[in-house]
Amino acid sequence: ALGHQTVPAGGGREALELARTQAFDLILLDIQMPGMSGLEVLQTLRAAGGPNRTARVLAVTADELSHDHDGYLSLGFAGHVSKPIQVACLAAEIDRVLKAAENASAAA
Repeated sequence: ALGHQTVPAGGGREALELARTQAFDLILLDIQMPGMSGLEVLQTLRAAGGPNRTARVLAVTADELSHDHDGYLSLGFAGHVSKPIQVACLAAEIDRVLKAAENASAAA
């Protein structure tokens, strides 16, 4: 609906398999996924080689009590979206993260 191409994964391990073989502009990871948490997937992506080692990753979570937005940034996520997902909030966070990536590339 937002004009982006998406590739769904059924859990953390499947997300990692997809990320090992296909480059993504942005990855959305639910913090509580079957098999591996979103944080475990992020840490594995960062530690491994491959096309998404430095990919921008958004944390998606309903757990607002454990970390605020800055807490997710400090864990290595590029941004954070709360559940239940509000489409306008999701679109704004995607735009913010992708624009920040463009600005970083232009500055380099």
